Parts: sequence; structure tokens; C-alpha cells
Amino acid sequence: MRHCIAALFVSAGCLASCATDTLYHHYEATGENGWERTDTLCFHLPHLPGHRHVGLEIGIRHRSNYPYKDLWLALSRPLSPHLPADTFHLYLADSTGQWSGSGIAGFAYQYELPLLPYALNDNDTVLHITHLMRKECLEGICDVGVRLSALPSGINAQKDEQQDGKPPER
Repeated sequence: MRHCIAALFVSAGCLASCATDTLYHHYEATGENGWERTDTLCFHLPHLPGHRHVGLEIGIRHRSNYPYKDLWLALSRPLSPHLPADTFHLYLADSTGQWSGSGIAGFAYQYELPLLPYALNDNDTVLHITHLMRKECLEGICDVGVRLSALPSGINAQKDEQQDGKPPER
């Protein structure tokens, strides 16, 4: 049964990665006994010439025994230490406790943070993700993934970046 579910996730990932705008897509597994706060998941990016401004998606694969409805993450760029880590607050379940995303009820779920414009530096070849939850070891989180995509032509990440965190002008 577990192999069938793993095959389902791999098949879904292969279909999704066939999109021509995907520049990078990879999942890292957490520990079998849970995801320790000190466990850093490393994502080694390929050389992406001409793609300083990309779309970022973070994916979470979790089991139904994950005890919280949300998850706080930090994404850091170790080769750009002058930049602070970015924090993300992901809502894995709604207020009634129903899991968001897709999956097989009672067993495994997959949630993806919607596409966000993200600026990379030329030396950003590694991304690190850690959890920021109060509990030292999180049970139920199986894998964490990163997808980088070419931005649709209607999104100007450089203009948004120049506004210093303010909402884009309309």
C-alpha cells in the first residue's frame, strides 16, 4: 500500500514537472522519526542563467497524524548570508480541521504554497529550509519540496522588489 501511494505522488510530480516553465523541482525527505528543528533540508539549485526573478512554490507532504493545522518555515540562502531568512506560514488545514491540498483521506496529503515571485542572486545555488514550530520534533511531515518556475510575463518581480516590500502599484 505504501509503495502505491509513493508511486501516486511520483506520478503526480512527473506530470506537474512536465510543464515547460519549471526550472527546478525537488523534494527532500524529513527524518523517519520526525523533522527535528535542527534538521536543515538542503536544495541544490542548477545554474539558472537569465532567471534571477522566478516563481517559488513550497510543497509539503504530510500524514494525517500531523498535529497542527499550520506550519511555519524559514527559507535561507547560505551563500548570501547578508540576506535574512524568508519566513512562510502555511495553512495545511482549514478552521474545521479539513486538510487543504490533495491526498488520500486518512493517510497522506500534499499541500503547495501558491506561486510567489522570488528574487535570486547569482550565487544562490543552495536553499535551506527549516521549520520554526515550537515543538523540537514534528511528527507527520514526510517531505518538503521546492519548485522554481519562469514567471508568467504579466508578473514583474523586479518592479515589486524595487518598492521595498510595499504592495505593487496598480
